[in-house]
Amino acid sequence: MKVLSTIAWYLFGGIWMALLSFVEGAICCVTILFIPFGLDLFKVGMFFLRPTGKAVLPKETNTGTFVLNVAWSFLLGWENFLIFSLFGILFCMSIAGISFGLQYFKMARFVLAPLTHELTDHPEEKVLER
Repeated sequence: MKVLSTIAWYLFGGIWMALLSFVEGAICCVTILFIPFGLDLFKVGMFFLRPTGKAVLPKETNTGTFVLNVAWSFLLGWENFLIFSLFGILFCMSIAGISFGLQYFKMARFVLAPLTHELTDHPEEKVLER
């Protein structure tokens, strides 16, 4: 069942969203200012290739991180947020796609302000540490 779910994930957007994130990350890495966002977009791309067992958790930030997140939100973050939210809504319209839709909502929260959130492989361990 897990194999079928993974194949369905790849067919219904996982591969395309991973490629989109990798290309967007490469474009951000060309500029000096947006290298941190490019690296986070590579994390997003890797998430789309292996989405199960990951969580988005907030992390501590400083003023510089806040300023960079505001700049990101105005330039590219809102577009990514809308795309991922739209896909989440579309997938949640069917019972079979609800789990996919929830993954897209998780990523929408991350791409709006990637420097203030962290993608973790083992969410239960991070929650216990905090």
